[in-house]
Amino acid sequence: MPEIDPHRIERTYGRPEGRPKISTRNLERFFVKEKTLDEGGGRGAGALNQGVYLVKHRKSSVRCVYKKIVDDETLEREILFLQALRHPNIVKYIDAFITEDTPKELGLYMEFCDCGSLQDLLDKYVSHNKAHPPPRGNPPALIPESFIWHVFHSMANALQYIHHGIRAGDHRDPPQPLSPHEWPIILHRDIKPDNIFFRAEPGQNDNALFYPHWPLNRSNPTRTDRPYSYPKVVLADFGIATAKHERDFEKISQIVGTSIWQPPEIPEWTARGEVWVIAAIALSMCRLLRHGPLELQPEQPADYNRTTPWKETADARKGIRDLGTGPAYSQEMDDLIWKCLRFTMGKRPLSYNLVVMIRDAEKELLGEQQIPLEPLPQWAFKRG
Repeated sequence: MPEIDPHRIERTYGRPEGRPKISTRNLERFFVKEKTLDEGGGRGAGALNQGVYLVKHRKSSVRCVYKKIVDDETLEREILFLQALRHPNIVKYIDAFITEDTPKELGLYMEFCDCGSLQDLLDKYVSHNKAHPPPRGNPPALIPESFIWHVFHSMANALQYIHHGIRAGDHRDPPQPLSPHEWPIILHRDIKPDNIFFRAEPGQNDNALFYPHWPLNRSNPTRTDRPYSYPKVVLADFGIATAKHERDFEKISQIVGTSIWQPPEIPEWTARGEVWVIAAIALSMCRLLRHGPLELQPEQPADYNRTTPWKETADARKGIRDLGTGPAYSQEMDDLIWKCLRFTMGKRPLSYNLVVMIRDAEKELLGEQQIPLEPLPQWAFKRG
């Protein structure tokens, strides 16, 4: 990847009011380490990773995740993008430092997502169904449709912000995306369940965490008077994100990101390609696919003779949109995922169109109680 220009990022996207500048001094003295989340080390590109930690600010007692790396461009890129972005469905930037030493030290402090990742959730469902198989003729434990809409909507909101500059709370119809001059498109390029996290809202206890909230008709007090909500869903890890003004935004010849979560345009990334990815994630939630819909695709054909691995080709993605969500989910969910998984990129909706489509479907299905508002089981989330 080309070197990122920190001044250009701030000039283009600004710095949210009240957000501190990136320090040139190590900030570790202001925090107390509570827990090691990743010891770091390893070989190759990750060899200079010095770990990921849960820390607490000495004065405010705010808990956050601290990522520390020596002389690494991906963390610098992540720091610069997260410092410029502010959205409820983007992981919250708290502070960062990039020292002037040689080699330089980099540290990023982000909000702590105490309910784990979407990958954790998928793993727990798969493990639960293996450990507790249902009686013959009964379905396994499935993720409630209302929660899948919640995740799908949250990710579409995140995408319409990074792609088109549409901020949270902007519900104009039709949507009003900013021009490419006002907001050069940002592509995440590594959207996957491992990079989608859940965090409890302030004041949520363990019981309140597992229930949806929807402004239903007040004539049904047993539903409307419950002060419950699903956890917030946030997109994290902007280490290989790119913006339209960067040289590598255009055609690329090698894979950037995680190959099993890439659209048919692989290895290229586009805004509509990222819509394909979040639809593939929604489909995987319906079908409980820990490694994406490629799990259900045919194996490599016997006559395949290219050097590119089969699962890194467009052909391996043909037919994914026809897999279907399964009988437990609504036709509206199935239809919308199908539209987003079209093989031809130009036929998919843009993220801001998708937000409207999801919002309309939720109002019809949830607002009119065509599908149940279901809690998640208490074993579903990884806490703390």
